Amino acid sequence: QKSVTPFWAVAEPEAKQDSLWNQFKTMGQGAGGLGDRLAHVQQQLFEFSQFVIFLGADTPHLPVTLLNEAVEILSVESATPQFVIGPACDGGFYLFGSQTALDPAIWQNVPYSVEDTACVLQEQIQDLGEIHLLPELSDVDTVQELPLVARQLTAGEDWLAEQLQVLKWIQEWEARSA
Repeated sequence: QKSVTPFWAVAEPEAKQDSLWNQFKTMGQGAGGLGDRLAHVQQQLFEFSQFVIFLGADTPHLPVTLLNEAVEILSVESATPQFVIGPACDGGFYLFGSQTALDPAIWQNVPYSVEDTACVLQEQIQDLGEIHLLPELSDVDTVQELPLVARQLTAGEDWLAEQLQVLKWIQEWEARSA
């Protein structure tokens, strides 16, 4: 079993003290656009980590098996840096993992929230190491996408108790909205 320490990278400085995160380590994202903040967080985490994995908060149905797969890939020392990308159906990514910090310019040159975000990121890092692609997953950008998440959470995975709580919440929301 690999040891992994989760951090919540929080955008708003005052939110670092929120009770939602009180069981977890938190860190600020820094200033600037999304690329600047991803670079900042990655640089901070690599000061004491062998690898870093970013997870999107908009994929509550991420199977633990995929997270474990990313950890397995990245925890093996390699002469060539390893990268893991979990592409999202809308063109973004729900997971990005690496054994090395990317140059901040790479993060800054990726267009975010567009249909080719993951592809551009992949192109930017293709010469830096080996890229492992995880299966494509949907993410939740609008309330209309919640039923899709519910369908995925009723599929045959070994879901965490917290994921089943999300499913229950969505089902209750759907019942109230009907």
